[in-house]
Amino acid sequence: MNDRASRAAWLLLPCAVLVAGCGRLLDTRDPSRRSPGMVLLDGAQEVKYYRNHGASGREELEGISYLVAAEYPAESVVCRVTTELARAGWQPLRRTHDDSGTTSSFLQGWRVLISRRGSSDEHHVDLWDAEWVNADGDLLSYSLTYRYPSRGAPNRTRMRVGGIRQPARMVSPSDREAIREGGEIPAGHPPHLAPSETAACR
Repeated sequence: MNDRASRAAWLLLPCAVLVAGCGRLLDTRDPSRRSPGMVLLDGAQEVKYYRNHGASGREELEGISYLVAAEYPAESVVCRVTTELARAGWQPLRRTHDDSGTTSSFLQGWRVLISRRGSSDEHHVDLWDAEWVNADGDLLSYSLTYRYPSRGAPNRTRMRVGGIRQPARMVSPSDREAIREGGEIPAGHPPHLAPSETAACR
């Protein structure tokens, strides 16, 4: 929202004059107003949250990011996130919608990426990422990550959690088709920590 005027002043002005301003009135950075898809764990630090709307007032995007103390492979975190999403009506997908259609971590568990390969700042990133859809057709993506220098002993005690939700109307036709082709994971299937290891969620 534009800081040049108070909320009361905005409400006195016609939307035809300040269309963008009317849309921004609905934006929020207050995590207490998050939707059920935005899981906020106890002890979260450096919390960043947003829920944005377009000029017409329709919701465009919602996201959350924070750090949490959790030892790799963070079984309790994986369980907490996936269980809360299941209770809120989110159905996990078999694949993520990157360029290669990577198998969801829900089915394969953690994987390792190398960032800035060959540079003095080369890092390893341990990544657990998965996507969900709900009955409205919204698309939800979550990533759990540990980042540490390639050289030396890895520090995997502090993890970043990130989630992004796209309302159904914002999901592209290509992503919608990928969701249909990839399919959903049956309800009750436990999340994986590794290809042959599932999390013991209760």
